[in-house]
Amino acid sequence: MKTAGHDVIVEGATPVSQVIVYLEQLVAALKAGAVHVRHRDDEVVLGPREVVELAVHAKARAKRHKLSLELTWRRKARAAVDELELNFAADRTSEPASEPASEPASEPASEPVSEPTPV
Repeated sequence: MKTAGHDVIVEGATPVSQVIVYLEQLVAALKAGAVHVRHRDDEVVLGPREVVELAVHAKARAKRHKLSLELTWRRKARAAVDELELNFAADRTSEPASEPASEPASEPASEPVSEPTPV
C-alpha cells in the first residue's frame, strides 16, 4: 500500500468472491453519495457528482486478461456529454440494457407467521 497526501492505494491478489464484495460496497457507496475508502488507519472520502467520467479498458491476451475501471469527477458539476453504449454481461447472448436496472425491492426479514386467534 502507498499513501501520499489524501491517497489510498491497495494492490494485491484476492479471490473473485472478495472482489465482488468490494464492487458491491462501491456501488452501495456511490448510491449513497459518499465513498469512504479505508485501509487500516488511512481513509479518503470522495463525494461523486451527478455526472461521472467513466473509462473502461478491457483486454485479453494469451496469458493475461485485464479489466480497468476508472471513475473521475470534478468538484464543480458538469453536464453529461453522451450516454455510453456499454454492457457488462456473463455471456455473449445478453442484450444491452436499454435503461438502468431498477433497484430490487428489499424484502423484510423473515419472521415466524402465527395464525390469527379466533375471537
